Amino acid sequence: MKVLVFTPPSTGSYTIATTGNIDTYLYVIDAQSTDIIEQNIDYNDDGGSGNNAQLTKAFTAGKQYLIFYSAYNIFQNNSTYVGSTTLTIVKN
Repeated sequence: MKVLVFTPPSTGSYTIATTGNIDTYLYVIDAQSTDIIEQNIDYNDDGGSGNNAQLTKAFTAGKQYLIFYSAYNIFQNNSTYVGSTTLTIVKN
C-alpha cells in the first residue's frame, strides 16, 4: 500500500487514477474532516481502464487529503497481483 498527501493548488474537480498491470484499489480521505470516518472516505475499485481504480472528486485548494492505493487484495498469493502501478492526478 502506498500513501500520498495531496494538497491541491486550486479548488476544483480532480480525477485520480491508477494505471498498470495489476488490479488496484483507491481511497481518498479528507485528513482534516471531523465527519464520521465512513462519511469521510471516497473509494473506487475498477472505475478506470481494466482493473485500474479511478475517481473524480471536488477538492479545496490548500487542504490536505490522504490518498491510499494498493493492489486489490495485497494478501493473496497470486501472480496477477505482482507488477507496478502509477498514480496520476489531473484537474478537470
